[in-house]
Amino acid sequence: MAFQNLYIHFPFCRQKCLHCSFFSYPLNSQEELSNFFKVLELEIELYSQLFSGQSIETLYLGGGTPSLIPPYHLARLLEKVNNIFPFQPSCEITIEANPEDLSYDYLRAISSAGVNRLSVGWPSSFAGHLRALGRNEHLTFLADKLDIIRRAKITNINIDLIYGLPGQTMLQWEKNLLEVCRAAPKHISVYGLHLEEDVPLKKLLLQKKVAATPDEDTLLGMMLLAREILSSNKYLHYEIANYALPGYQSNHNMSYWQNKTYLALGPGAHGYLYCCRYANYCSWQQYKDSLLKRIFPCSQKERISRKRAMEEEMMLGLRLLEGISRQQFLQKYGLDPLHLFQTSILMLKEQGLLEVNDDKIKLTAKGLPLANLVFQEFIT
Repeated sequence: MAFQNLYIHFPFCRQKCLHCSFFSYPLNSQEELSNFFKVLELEIELYSQLFSGQSIETLYLGGGTPSLIPPYHLARLLEKVNNIFPFQPSCEITIEANPEDLSYDYLRAISSAGVNRLSVGWPSSFAGHLRALGRNEHLTFLADKLDIIRRAKITNINIDLIYGLPGQTMLQWEKNLLEVCRAAPKHISVYGLHLEEDVPLKKLLLQKKVAATPDEDTLLGMMLLAREILSSNKYLHYEIANYALPGYQSNHNMSYWQNKTYLALGPGAHGYLYCCRYANYCSWQQYKDSLLKRIFPCSQKERISRKRAMEEEMMLGLRLLEGISRQQFLQKYGLDPLHLFQTSILMLKEQGLLEVNDDKIKLTAKGLPLANLVFQEFIT
């Protein structure tokens, strides 16, 4: 099964944020970094035996903190990928970044290497919020940082914002939204704080060592305020948590919501190939040992049945504000989703959570903040 989208997980960070549940750990030396790329190249070569010459339309480097990658290593990696999986002419190449890593010289170097989209983690401009997350409290003024990025010839910029932070007020959230709008990135992601059970911030909240997070009513208000402010500043709300100026939607993330297959590389990466969702080892040693033996470093595999694939198609597609195309679903699976999920769709429509027209099935304004409840109706 062909893929056109590639994700690479870079596991290193300066220090792990207190809310982070992704596989990451501190980078201790340049030797450790060099060893990582040598092993990653083995994984690329292993997959080349299955997908020789497969071209790609998006490449996303996530983490961890990919902006810790020195330009030399990044250029070498992109060249390696391009030689095996050629970039299509309009290939979107995104790298996640912390603001403190982004000097003009660094940005010019990664731009020359081929990076054309930057996703910058900017959870809040308030020191107390950053401290609660274990982040650098002394971030440069956002507009100044984006000016440096643009001067380095990277104009397609995403900013990641988080609401629901410990001690965060509605007024502070409004200030952050307005500050980001003034900086005018092409894309803005707005995520509610989500804490897995084993992350340090969850424990600190339970022990009341940090300020409490906002209540449910305030969280709903923050979500709606983001939609109001960003929409009034000409950002298109195209996915539950994502806004973009026209033409600047994330092509890579769209592939997830459209339930397309994608290759994922690196320790802790999750991919979707051959009707199978898989996860690589969340262990450097196990990941490395497998690849040194020329064995795919998968720790988990889940075969996705046709029934499950159709359910996931609904769940993922309804995240998009444009919704599910009945015609496209029919072409892909040979069935009309309106008939396949008739009971659930009629019930949700009667509750005012779904809207159905000639071709589209989509969330209503009422259904948007209740999306998780809607999704549950399609997963058995």
